[in-house]
Amino acid sequence: MAEVFATRSQRDSIGQNLLMIAFTVGLLLVLGASSLFAWQWQRTAGLSRTQGTVTGYRDGVPVVRYSVSGRTWHVDGPVRSKSPLQVGNVVTVYYPSHAPQQARFGSFALQWLLPILLGGVGLRFFSGALAIMQSTHAASPSPRRAASDVSGFRSLA
Repeated sequence: MAEVFATRSQRDSIGQNLLMIAFTVGLLLVLGASSLFAWQWQRTAGLSRTQGTVTGYRDGVPVVRYSVSGRTWHVDGPVRSKSPLQVGNVVTVYYPSHAPQQARFGSFALQWLLPILLGGVGLRFFSGALAIMQSTHAASPSPRRAASDVSGFRSLA
């Protein structure tokens, strides 16, 4: 009958592999969140901004009305889904100062929620794996001490 239970070294190897996977996943999520954050920041850098109001939905996409220099404009939202925005919500509208008709809008949830969530989950994976790695490294005997303990004599060095 084949042995069903893993040996201690096999369990340690599996644990180390899972730890490295958690560390890598955490690092990738943090890097991905940082990239999303930088991309969102860059998208709105140098653009003028004003406040707009959600006036309704067209084909499932929120429509926002905003005014620039006394002229009223409308912009369709970026997401076609069940948006968290409701009619009457105020959102920030970003537009090039030379072309206010080329606006885009974003709420906190649409712009920053995904990078914050990814970064938070990634940071937990990364820091948890790092803490476990450090604690197991501190708890494991040094090769020099382990060799001296095996021989039965302690080194004075």
